[in-house]
Amino acid sequence: MKSKKLLFSLSILVGICTYIILGSSSGGVMGAASSGCGGGGCHSANPNTTIALLGIPATGFVPGTMYSLTLSVSNSSKVAAGFDLEVSGGTISNAPTGTMLMGGTEIHHTTPKTMLSGMSQWNFSWTAPMTGTAVTFNIAGNAVDNLGSSADDAWSVKTENFTAAATSVTPPSIISSSVTSITQNNVSISGSVNANGASTSVSIDYGLTTSYGSNQVTTPGVVIGTTASPVSATISGLTAGTLYHYRIKATNSAGTTNGPDGTFTTLPSSVSSIDKAGFTMYPNPAADYILFLAPNAINSLQIAAYTLQGSRFNLEVIANSKQEYKVNTSNLTAGYYVLNLMVDGKNYQHTFIKQ
Repeated sequence: MKSKKLLFSLSILVGICTYIILGSSSGGVMGAASSGCGGGGCHSANPNTTIALLGIPATGFVPGTMYSLTLSVSNSSKVAAGFDLEVSGGTISNAPTGTMLMGGTEIHHTTPKTMLSGMSQWNFSWTAPMTGTAVTFNIAGNAVDNLGSSADDAWSVKTENFTAAATSVTPPSIISSSVTSITQNNVSISGSVNANGASTSVSIDYGLTTSYGSNQVTTPGVVIGTTASPVSATISGLTAGTLYHYRIKATNSAGTTNGPDGTFTTLPSSVSSIDKAGFTMYPNPAADYILFLAPNAINSLQIAAYTLQGSRFNLEVIANSKQEYKVNTSNLTAGYYVLNLMVDGKNYQHTFIKQ
C-alpha cells in the first residue's frame, strides 16, 4: 500500500513539473529564480548553460545609487534563452522589451530572446537600498531550442551576493557661502555643503566679531550624500548700519567643519527715497560717474555704495556747485549697487547698475 502511495505522489510531482515546463517555457516563469522551475525541483542545473550578472562594482554598492546591470545567459548549442531574476533589496527598474517587472524586486522574460554567438543579454537598472549592507540576486536562466517543446531545455541557476562598499566617514566640506540680499535689519545667506556620506547638520554662526556668539539653523537643517547640497538662511533682528561676521558650520559624526569668515554691513537706518526728497541722480546704468542734483543748497554730503553682499565702498564726490555733485563710480566693478547718501545728516537711498 505504501509503495502505491509513493508511486502516486511521484506521478503527481512529475505531472506538475511537466505542466510548469511545457506551459511556461516561452512566456517566462515567475518565482523560478532560486529553483529553476518555479520551486518544484524538476530541473538540475545544466553545466552547459552559464549565467553572468555585471554592473555592480567589485568593491561593493553605494546605498541609494542606481546601477546599469547586464544579465547574460549563454549556451553554445541553443538558439534562444529566458530568465527569472529576483533581488533581496533595492529596486529594479527600466525593464527592457520582452521582460516584465514584478513589484520592483523581480524581473523575468516574457518572450525568449534570440542568442548572438551563443549568448542572450538583457540590460536594466537596479537602485541599491538606502539601508542594509548586503543583497542577494537569485537568477534562473533557460537556454532553449525555441521549437515549442521543453524536452531539451537547459536550465541553470545562480546566486550572486553583493555587499555595500566600505566607507570611512570624514568631516563635511563647506563648498561655498555668500550673502544674497541685505536690508537694515535682515540678511540672507546661502551656500553649499558636502556631507561626505554622513548625515550632517548645518547652521550659520554670526556676530559682531569672529567670536560670533549667535547661530541660525539653515534650510534644510540636515544634508546627506556625497555631493554639494544647497543651504540657506535668513537672519533677522540685526542692527542697522552695523558690520557683522558670519560663517557656515557643518557637523557630522566625524567632526565639525567651519567655513571661512565673511562679513556684511546692514543698510543704515532712517533711509528715505531720493525721489521723495526731490533729488535727482543720473545716468542709470552708470559707467564712470553719476550726477547728483539737489533742489536746495547742501552743506554736507557723503556717499557710499553697498553691494548686495553688504560690502561698502566710499565714493569720491566732486562739488560742481552747492546743488550739483559728481559721484565717481569708475572704481566699482560691474553689478547692482545700493547708494547711501548722507545729506546734511539725513540718510537717503538710491539703487543703480554699474556697467
